[in-house]
Amino acid sequence: MTKTLSRKADVKTADAEVDANTTTDVAPATQKTTPLPVAPTICFAPKPRSKQTVLLDLISRDEGTHIDELISATGWQAHTIRAALSGLRKQGHVILATKGEGGTSYRLHTPAMEA
Repeated sequence: MTKTLSRKADVKTADAEVDANTTTDVAPATQKTTPLPVAPTICFAPKPRSKQTVLLDLISRDEGTHIDELISATGWQAHTIRAALSGLRKQGHVILATKGEGGTSYRLHTPAMEA
């Protein structure tokens, strides 16, 4: 004689077997946990020079620089170079622009130039 069980009874029996065979590895709330180790400090490479610093270096030379040199050094277009030079003027730098045969050259005016 075979026994037939309803589907609900089969599910309840299966759940009871799973509950009986399952163990939980959850730590009780009163157990102390160890803190995570602190990550080591990472040293980063120095920041690359900004294009504005490159502009200042080039116009700080005694002979100054032409706009073509500034364009090749920064990769900017001529109007962007002129805008950056205008921004440097607003920051208080005195920049002299001299028109010559090779075009306009830009030079940073320093107090030592007056002496």
